[in-house]
Amino acid sequence: RPPFHHPAPLNPVYCMPHVKAALLMVVARDDEMEGASSFVAREAFNVAPGPKKLVEVDGGHFGILHYPSKEFELSSGEQVAFLREHFS
Repeated sequence: RPPFHHPAPLNPVYCMPHVKAALLMVVARDDEMEGASSFVAREAFNVAPGPKKLVEVDGGHFGILHYPSKEFELSSGEQVAFLREHFS
């Protein structure tokens, strides 16, 4: 049994309408991580209130961590721009 047992499966789509902060979601188009779903991530984004931005990347779940790479440059550039726009 995992250390943080949860009695029901977590579905982020149910939580997203309650988000109060600006939201940036960086989603892998083809997420290979067990339990992850690009479809669910997009649905969660769709029901989230704004302000929000969705950035879709290639390279899988951890593709944005490989430096240097176009995925890293895209993701980090989007993050910096989003933070400057909403939190400066």
